[in-house]
Amino acid sequence: YQPPLRLIKGEGSTLYFVNDFARVDNILISSSSDKYPCLITPESIQDIQMLAWAEVVKLVFSKDIHHPQLFKALKQMAPKYIICKLMGINSLMIDSYCSFANITKTSFEYQQSKIAVEDGLVGLPMSMDWLVS
Repeated sequence: YQPPLRLIKGEGSTLYFVNDFARVDNILISSSSDKYPCLITPESIQDIQMLAWAEVVKLVFSKDIHHPQLFKALKQMAPKYIICKLMGINSLMIDSYCSFANITKTSFEYQQSKIAVEDGLVGLPMSMDWLVS
């Protein structure tokens, strides 16, 4: 058994495949269509967006993910209604993100402060010339 191929019908006879490109290539190259039986599932643009953002949301559970950066990216770039639906939340806030990601808010804030210190965004300026003046 192979999962269904997902596609969108474009203008004319154009088809846009969304997953498993190697399998599609094998089907198109093959001279015998019964050699590669498959189910092709038509999808809408909304379905494709949902599938794409679902892959991004899965990053929340990656081992070495930097949660503040992912949260910022989701907050700035992701369609709010899709992210909220995928995460099962009402609005994308730090508290709801942490709850979904199964991390403490303290862990989130620690990662956030660690990157700020590494980038020199917290504390005294690197140059101490202002003390002399």
